[in-house]
Amino acid sequence: MIIPVSKFREPEATIYKVSATDKDSGDNGRVTYVILNTIDASRFGIDRIDGAITTRQSLFNLEGNLFHITVEARDNGHPPLTSSRQITFQIQSESVLEEFIYKTIAENGAPETIDLLKGAFSTFPSSEVTLSIDSGNGYPVARINNDKLIVDALDYEQIQYVDLTINVTGRTTNRFVGFIHVAIAVEDLDDNGPSFIPSPVSTFNIPITAKSGAKVYQFVAVDKDSTANENGVVSYSLVDSASPFLLDSHTGMLTLKRDMTTSDNNAVFTVQANATDGGGQFALSSPVNFTVYDPDEGFPTFHESAYFGSLRENSPIRTSVMLINPVLTVFPGAHELAVDMVGTHKSDFYVTAPYGDLYTNTQVDAEKTPMYLLAIMSTTLHTPIKSTTVFVRIDLVDVNDNPPHFPFRTNHTTIRPSDGPNTVIATVTAIDKDLHPQLTYNVTTAPSTRFIRTRQTHNTVDVVVVDPSKLNEKTYHIQMVVNDGLNTDTANLVLTVEM
Repeated sequence: MIIPVSKFREPEATIYKVSATDKDSGDNGRVTYVILNTIDASRFGIDRIDGAITTRQSLFNLEGNLFHITVEARDNGHPPLTSSRQITFQIQSESVLEEFIYKTIAENGAPETIDLLKGAFSTFPSSEVTLSIDSGNGYPVARINNDKLIVDALDYEQIQYVDLTINVTGRTTNRFVGFIHVAIAVEDLDDNGPSFIPSPVSTFNIPITAKSGAKVYQFVAVDKDSTANENGVVSYSLVDSASPFLLDSHTGMLTLKRDMTTSDNNAVFTVQANATDGGGQFALSSPVNFTVYDPDEGFPTFHESAYFGSLRENSPIRTSVMLINPVLTVFPGAHELAVDMVGTHKSDFYVTAPYGDLYTNTQVDAEKTPMYLLAIMSTTLHTPIKSTTVFVRIDLVDVNDNPPHFPFRTNHTTIRPSDGPNTVIATVTAIDKDLHPQLTYNVTTAPSTRFIRTRQTHNTVDVVVVDPSKLNEKTYHIQMVVNDGLNTDTANLVLTVEM
């Protein structure tokens, strides 16, 4: 029998194990092992009791050689009976060993333990090699304990994958043995329910002049789960469908389903909404009250029943957002009105009187707060004092203010010339904190750039070798470049060709 052995095996490494059985009992059936004296016998040792065959010297410069030994199993009877087998060890000439471990785990489960010494490294005991994380995006969540990779419980909303390269080196010789690549995909679960962003105030006002279809409010619920598998997709519904409102199930926009009339004057409508995510979890909003008023009774009146606008993030302080211009129909005159912001976010925006110019009071950040729900109140300055409150939503427009970066500085991979066309040697997703990054990738290498391409899907890229048979060098140092339209980052990919 021929046993392949890597040239990277350490001296005194166990490379094979023989086992013999004897049907006798007692000493007559107790088996021990020896290597018979042959020309190659001095290179190997054997444990007399368990049959483990070990190397007595380095095999590093012996690739391609065949070594023949004869193992004899003998019982301890009188006289002893024996049986023998010839074993041939063929020293493998691969430049490095490499193992790929792919795993999918559910988020927020127990810590995951992964055996690293498997496949190409299955014959290496942990006492023979040193394992160390060389590169990847999982340093905070992964660690090595003996020959095991321990991965902490992962939250999909924080990290969607772990991509690690682990170096394997000889413990006594410190000679490099190979790589173990570990890729872990985190599976999103419906572990987050929807949550409503609180209304800035509990009561808003609607004039009796408001028409059917007028926007008066917008419910906004967020769900931290992924929207890719519908877990984080939120739909809306009204708790009481008898109210004079319609609720868009996709956007949460609340509109009038009929004209307001004089008969609605002084009416108060209380509205609550349900938000349900793709996994069936739901949340109930706080009640929002709408009081109907008659502008002819001296109440300030806004031109719109609700206001919706947008603002670029990082805009300078005192940037004008929109004009919310209240008017009086009974006591005309701008001096008759005060305008102020009420409820939440009073420190982020301010509004000037009497014309209702809304300005920023801080430098807003879309990555921190992608939208603001505000309430603006206009109040008369004469008696009797009357006021109305209108809903305002401001969406922040994301700008490219965060650079992309790779999860590693240097990564390693291997390929064989015999591998098929368009072989994927790496799959990489650069990290960009902007809300909607648009990333493009490229690779540069010499001298065979034409044989290495990128294949991009959304913001993830595959590095592809078009024709591995054309790679005639031992090692290629590939520089990967990611660009978000303004900023770039680079990382190195070392490709070893198994000749």
